Amino acid sequence: MEWRSGIMRLYYMVLLVLIVNTGVVSAGLFNVDGFPQSTGASIYSDMLAADIDGDGLKEINVAPDNRMIYSFKPDGSLLFKNVAGTESYDRGRKPAVIDLEDDGKLELIVYGNPGVHYAYFYIFDSSGIEINKILVGMNMIVNPASVTRDKIILAGVSPGNPAPSSGATGVYAFDMYGKKLWYRDIGMVKKYSSLAVGDIDRDGIDEAGVIIENEFDDSLVILKVESHKATVLWEKNAGSRISGVVFGDMDNDGTDDVIIGSGNGVYVWDGSGSLMWNNSAPSTTNSVPTIADIDGNGVNDVLVGSDLESKVYALSSGAVMAGFPVNTKRPVWTSPAVADLDGDGKLDIAAGDTYRFVYAWDYTGKPLAGFPFSPDVGAFMSSPITDDIDGDGIVELVIANTYGNVYAWTVLPKDTIPPVTTDDAEGVWYNTEVKVTLSASDNGSGVGSTYYTIDGTEPTTASEKGNEVLLFDEGIHTIKYFSVDRAGNKEAVREFTVKIDLTPPEIEVIVPTNGDYLHSDVVVPDYSAVDGLSGLSGIKAGIDGKTLSDREEVDMLKLSQGLHEFSIEASDAAGNTVNMKINFRVVSSLGSLIALNERAASCGWITDLNAASRLGGKLELARQKLEAGQEITAINLLNNYMNEIELKTGKTVTLEGAQVLKNETVYVIDSLSATYSGKSRLFRFS
Repeated sequence: MEWRSGIMRLYYMVLLVLIVNTGVVSAGLFNVDGFPQSTGASIYSDMLAADIDGDGLKEINVAPDNRMIYSFKPDGSLLFKNVAGTESYDRGRKPAVIDLEDDGKLELIVYGNPGVHYAYFYIFDSSGIEINKILVGMNMIVNPASVTRDKIILAGVSPGNPAPSSGATGVYAFDMYGKKLWYRDIGMVKKYSSLAVGDIDRDGIDEAGVIIENEFDDSLVILKVESHKATVLWEKNAGSRISGVVFGDMDNDGTDDVIIGSGNGVYVWDGSGSLMWNNSAPSTTNSVPTIADIDGNGVNDVLVGSDLESKVYALSSGAVMAGFPVNTKRPVWTSPAVADLDGDGKLDIAAGDTYRFVYAWDYTGKPLAGFPFSPDVGAFMSSPITDDIDGDGIVELVIANTYGNVYAWTVLPKDTIPPVTTDDAEGVWYNTEVKVTLSASDNGSGVGSTYYTIDGTEPTTASEKGNEVLLFDEGIHTIKYFSVDRAGNKEAVREFTVKIDLTPPEIEVIVPTNGDYLHSDVVVPDYSAVDGLSGLSGIKAGIDGKTLSDREEVDMLKLSQGLHEFSIEASDAAGNTVNMKINFRVVSSLGSLIALNERAASCGWITDLNAASRLGGKLELARQKLEAGQEITAINLLNNYMNEIELKTGKTVTLEGAQVLKNETVYVIDSLSATYSGKSRLFRFS
């Protein structure tokens, strides 16, 4: 660790400045703006990616070997840094998180030492303010904290120098406020190793996997962790040193199994301690296994570095997977990381070796473009992180080296192009509620969210969010919208209009009216319609189902005597339709016959005007008799009128005219006869 002083310290500071300023990375890799960052001390412990400040983005939390804690934001800026104890050399421990108040906000648990003899856990809030510290003990080496689902904080310990007389060979449990719950002496816990925590027997109570250092080999102890005690469930001896223990479901039964790496290879036991499989090929006393389904077959695989061979193995159900092991320039002593680095929808594997190289392979063992490469001369003793820390849909590869530098790269370029959003509005009038779909696309980081307003105001990220706009109210609506991608790129506001008219037009009819019309009448229908929103698109009228042209004269003579229906239909541009019907009656009377006789003279049905006048005189005399109550005389005169029409047919009366006049006369005579019969008797004349 002498690099921290003198010329060597100056050399590495200059090297870091050069890297930051030039962005020197391998071909096909992209440096994340704001990185690398220096912590000023070696980094041997694993980092933790977690959203500490609740902004939806993940901070990189690092504990270098100087009892400091650094929380870097995704852009490389500091959320905070703080001293866990007294700032001096001490091997760092991986941070842990806990939600103390169940408020969805995470607190950070960090190992610290205020002096040579005391060991504490410090708890910091999102501002880096110390809110609690837990004294674990004196003169002991305390491992990273682990937290159960019940918020029990666990710490494995081993003797320090000088060694305490007791209490330094086992596991401590504390509640989240720092109260000691219990201590279980099970042996000297492997220095700096994390405990695995999970419910491997599905009883709702977490177990802890602990590695115990024996004189010549290591053992695995499984503890059931309760608030008042710890019970040993089972124990296994690997016959060699053990790198670490993790829990994961290896057979898809819904229950976590237990996995270790050791000098004798990888072992997998089920929750009861029954051996599922062992592969002795990877000798690993430093690289803790990583569990992931890298080949996408639905079954988890094991990834681990081998100490002796400078290789990384991938094991599936106990067998070495095709394409593996892959070679590295030096051994990999850390846990490989797994994520889709190149955006092809399949998992990739990343690792750093004990020399200075960073590696990435696809699930077949093929190196990704740009790998391996060396950012500087520090060894990688801290496991890499592969996570989308800035929420842009692109996975970052974060790794730290023994010279205290934290790096972040992406295999895919950062997205600077905003998304494009379209709508399926048709720009027409609607007469129902309307649903418009907003479809956003982004070829980079992917679509984040779409925001919109429906009242014409400018939308913001505080506006309504979603991809479906529902409109129910009548009127003209201006919808404005935009989308933001996962990289934070915002497109320009777009807009469209939705027009809704739920009200049909209003109809007014002046002619015809409900009432009687003479068979001789000629009328012009008088009607109109108005629509106050989308506007009138059409209006049509008809009688007895026969359509009339606009303002077409209606000759009642062409209709039979009796009831008829005038109908009108109006529609607007939105498709709303209204109908109105008016019933009227066509009647024949002596008055209509007189009017038809006059029409016969004017239209040429009666060609002799003198004859027309004489015939009209008979009809006028019949009306006078009828008004005088002389119905029989009136009927006789009508019969005389009809006889004369017959005599003149083909001479001074046309056939068409004769037919019309005779039919009308017969109808009138029948009507008068029916009326008179009510008084005395019916006279029927032919």
